[in-house]
Amino acid sequence: MTTNQDATAAEAAQPIAMVDEHGTVQHVNADFLRAWDYSQPADVLGLPAGALWRVPLELNAGLPEPPAGLEGGWAYSSDGTAFPVHASTTVDRDADGKPHRSVWCFHLVPPPSA
Repeated sequence: MTTNQDATAAEAAQPIAMVDEHGTVQHVNADFLRAWDYSQPADVLGLPAGALWRVPLELNAGLPEPPAGLEGGWAYSSDGTAFPVHASTTVDRDADGKPHRSVWCFHLVPPPSA
């Protein structure tokens, strides 16, 4: 990752994760670490992305239904607790058009008010 990409992820106002073409987490920003309750990047780098989040909802078989209106999926904190997220992703492609990285941006879904 270039220094420019590091700076962009670090300055983002929401959790960001970068995943390689094999689905392995290669970079996360400080907001991602806080939201997922990890203390340092080394705790998540190299993990499969599916161990940390599952979007879209179709990949969440067997989990409880998400809050009404959620168009995202579930994320999993360091202790395995599931929490709802909205996510968007951008796929970076190489010169031949093959995907080589995806950049995930998350929005944490607040719990429903009582």
